[in-house]
Amino acid sequence: ICESTTSYGSDHEYRLVRDLTKSYNKQVKPSLHSNQALNISYGVALAQIIDLDEKNQIITTNCWINQMWTDPKLSWDPRKYGNVTAINLPYDTVWLPDIVLYNSAHITDESVSTNVIVDYNGTIMWLQMVILKSSCEVDVKYFPFDTQHCVLEFASWTYDANSVNLVTLGSESGDVTNYKNSTEWELVSYLQERQEVSFSCCPVPYVFIKNHIRIKRRPLFYVFNMVFPCILITMVALLGFYMPADSGEKIAMGITTLLSMTVFLMIVADKMPPTSEDLPLVGLYYGITMTIVSCATGMTVFVLNIHHKGARGREVPRLLKCIFFGVISRILFISLDIEEATPEPRDARGHKGTTKGMVSLYYGITIAIVSFATVMTVFVLNIHYKGSRGRQVPKLLKKICFGFIAKLLFLSLDMDDPPPDHKHAAGTKGMQPVPTNDYYSRYDIDRRPENGGISPRFTRKFTPTPSTPSGDNTERQFLRVLQKVYQTIEKNEIRLEDQDRKDAIKIEWQQLALVIDRLLLVIFVVFTIAITLALILPGYYAQSKDIE
Repeated sequence: ICESTTSYGSDHEYRLVRDLTKSYNKQVKPSLHSNQALNISYGVALAQIIDLDEKNQIITTNCWINQMWTDPKLSWDPRKYGNVTAINLPYDTVWLPDIVLYNSAHITDESVSTNVIVDYNGTIMWLQMVILKSSCEVDVKYFPFDTQHCVLEFASWTYDANSVNLVTLGSESGDVTNYKNSTEWELVSYLQERQEVSFSCCPVPYVFIKNHIRIKRRPLFYVFNMVFPCILITMVALLGFYMPADSGEKIAMGITTLLSMTVFLMIVADKMPPTSEDLPLVGLYYGITMTIVSCATGMTVFVLNIHHKGARGREVPRLLKCIFFGVISRILFISLDIEEATPEPRDARGHKGTTKGMVSLYYGITIAIVSFATVMTVFVLNIHYKGSRGRQVPKLLKKICFGFIAKLLFLSLDMDDPPPDHKHAAGTKGMQPVPTNDYYSRYDIDRRPENGGISPRFTRKFTPTPSTPSGDNTERQFLRVLQKVYQTIEKNEIRLEDQDRKDAIKIEWQQLALVIDRLLLVIFVVFTIAITLALILPGYYAQSKDIE
């Protein structure tokens, strides 16, 4: 039964197709009147967004196109053909509208050739699955937080509005029932509209069916692979301010991070279209961060100059001390270990002031003591040789020196009273007076020769020593030696004071460089965070606004 029914149905369909195509001309537009426009319902269902090439500004989509029109030449009475109400015919056997994609970016679009479905009342429905490559004006201002708007413009190439009237199939919202989500793009909206467009070549407008595709980029990939590394590289570059100046790696770190950011910027530049209308947000961010890193490297050179400026021996200006040591260091919670620099070293030549150092004071006192001792030695020598004049020691001095001081100092003295004065007798002509100086002992006097002369021993001891300048020369030489020692010690002390002063000045400049480093670190970190938020948040909110 089934085989006979199928054969019977096939016979009716075969006869129907033969009758319909016997006198049919596919080159003639199907219309009852030549001046009547053919209504064509046109609908494009979006199945998939394959790719959006930002550099070439081409969007590739997979679309299902549905076209419906009425051809009076292909209508029949189902009762005459075994109640056959619809047949499938090859698409190249009937008239087809020349509707093309006006903004196509490819010569021939890839499409699957399918049959047309013909209804008994002459309604023809042609379903196509086609891969479309259309031009799309890409706005990369907020990349990677951008939202793109692409339009598919369909219209007849040769039939104007008086010949073919295109109408949208379905509602204004396009068909997305079979849409497959993209991993890179999120479909925001898909709308279709009818619009008449006039051209300079033709007085009659053409009817367009425009399908608006609004898509939003999924930014996670680009944030993780572009923005996040850029932030990390910038923070690493800013850590150069925290690196000690004596390490010698501050500038090297800045240059290394600058080269790293240049590599990432090349990736962004390769991804973006070569346009000068709008600079991509991420490109702008990379440019600003590269500027920040460059400025940070330049400021590092400035800080290093300040760090090593103390070697010249110039003190930090008081204004800088008040600003950086008094205010900024407290704001940044920096504890400084600064010693006040000693005053300018005094000149060793012609300086008459007192010595502040303990060593100089000690040697000054020593010189005074030695000088006083030398003077007292000369005084004692004068007293020692004073007895040669024959004058006796005053009784008061005897009592004080021989009685009190000698006992106080535990001195045992062998003292005898001097003999009485001798006068010259007549029988002793030529006799010399016996000297009464205590320097000569009684033994020497008693051992005079019998001829009345003076013994040789007495003569040797009695030979007076005249007052010579040998004592003064010794004093002057000793004072000269002490003066040289004092000058040498004072010069050494001046050198040490100068070295201490230079070291203190070095420390001050190094501490100033440290405070400037911390201040620049805070400034650049705050500026980097502000720039990051100022560039990323507007793109995020602009994307959200486009969605709404």
